[in-house]
Parts: sequence; structure tokens; C-alpha cells
Amino acid sequence: MSLIEPGDLNQQLRSARSWLKQTGPADLEARPPLKLEIDPPSALPTLNQANKPQPAPSDGLPQSGQKDIKPKKARPGPGKSETVAAGQYDRMIEDMIRNESQAEITQHVIKVERSEVAALVKQVARAKGRYLATLLESSKGKSVSSSRIEDLRQLRETYDELLQGLNDLRGHIVNGTVMVEGVRN
Repeated sequence: MSLIEPGDLNQQLRSARSWLKQTGPADLEARPPLKLEIDPPSALPTLNQANKPQPAPSDGLPQSGQKDIKPKKARPGPGKSETVAAGQYDRMIEDMIRNESQAEITQHVIKVERSEVAALVKQVARAKGRYLATLLESSKGKSVSSSRIEDLRQLRETYDELLQGLNDLRGHIVNGTVMVEGVRN
């Protein structure tokens, strides 16, 4: 049995309607009933089979009505030799950094307790207090010694480093990379 294309079926229906208008119902009664060939349900493709691509003809050319579909190329990874724009490569590097960082953090920082975060906050506050106290202490004298400047630099760097670490931790908690006991994402 040959399949009827949807456009052909519509054309046949239009032809049948116009014929019916011309001949009238009396002519229909004189004609023998129309017999249709219908495939049994077991011969019809299942939904999964209908979505599977059909094998290509032996000559390799597409059959009429079919498009020549080319498989999509995979997006080049960082190790591929395909040429990419500098901006695109920069985004690829950002993706690599984010993925590698997330994998390492997930591997090494299993679960954080709230008490650990609170202890870090206190440590940042102490570092800030020591830095500001030393800064104000140095303003009392007429001149500031080089050793006092070095102490201030070290205290400021300690505070800055601890604060940066706390802010990084907060970002990882918010995006779900670091899990804190009793905090849901």
C-alpha cells in the first residue's frame, strides 16, 4: 500500500467534494461501496520506531522530499585545534576556571559548620581591629618608623586576605558550591 502525502489527501478530498456536488446523492446509492485497504495496527510503526531515522538509500542520495541532513559538529573544547575568536576563548577559559574550581572545592570542602563561619567572621573582625588600633597608635608619635610601617602593612594585608576569603566563602555558599550545615540553597 502506498502512503498518501498530506497535500495529496487534501487534493483528493476537494475532488471528492466537487464530484459529490455535481453527481448528487442518487448516484452514490447506485455505486458499490468503496473498499479501503487499512494496515492492521500491528503493521503500523510504534511511536519510538516512527521517530527513528530511516536507513539511507543504497546510492547515498536523499530520496525526493527528504532533506540532506548533516550532523551537527560538536562545540570545540579547549584542546581542539579549531580557530576561535579571542572573546570566545576567554569565555571558554572562564568556564574552565569555574568548572575546575567547583570540582576542587566540592572535593576538599565537604560540609561547613555554622560555627566555622562564625569563627572566621570573628577572625576578620579581630584583624580589622588590630590594624586600626595600630594605625591610630602610630599617629600619636611625630614620625613613623619603618618597622611600624611594616607592621601596618602586614596587619592590613592580613585583614584584606581574611576579608577576601570570607567574601569568597559567602559567594560559594550562595551559589551552592559550599554546603553549610542547616542552610538550604
